[in-house]
Amino acid sequence: MCIHPLAAVARGDHALAAAGLGSVIGAWDRMGYVPEAALARQFAGESLLAIGTRDEAIVLLEAARASFARLGARRGLAETTATLARAAADAGSASPT
Repeated sequence: MCIHPLAAVARGDHALAAAGLGSVIGAWDRMGYVPEAALARQFAGESLLAIGTRDEAIVLLEAARASFARLGARRGLAETTATLARAAADAGSASPT
């Protein structure tokens, strides 16, 4: 169940990763694995950004960032914050002037 979407992330197959990571997040949540669920949310958010599904990506990335902050996971927090900043910058550059 978890291997296929994570392999898609590693291969850069963002559409397949985004489609499958929802079930991975649900599984980690049901088992109470907070760090793994946060990382899956980060991967899903990044994949959704790559395929242009920005709003859904932002929700997942913000949830991942909050989990990383609660866990004191500085690397995950920094990476997710940077991804959110890039998404905001990309959105700003796509806006009409």
